[in-house]
Amino acid sequence: MIRRLALVGLVLLIAAACAQSGPAEKELVLGAIYPLSGSQAQGGKQELAGVQAALRVSGAKVRLQVIDATTPQQASAAVDTLVRDYHVPRPPAPRS
Repeated sequence: MIRRLALVGLVLLIAAACAQSGPAEKELVLGAIYPLSGSQAQGGKQELAGVQAALRVSGAKVRLQVIDATTPQQASAAVDTLVRDYHVPRPPAPRS
């Protein structure tokens, strides 16, 4: 569940950041929230490595700001931290 939440959060953050990015030469900051500790750490680290490899291959000027979150509450707080401290665009709210 946490892995899915992290993956959905990353996709939403990437989509929001791409939609709001400025000039092409400017570095884009994206947030990545993964379980990097605890019982889900192995999977979180593998998923993060895949995202980092894809960014390297793309050659995009992107800085990935990574935050460890092992619970839904930590993931929610991590989104707030990314928006407040790193100016990562807030993902759109889910629609019902």
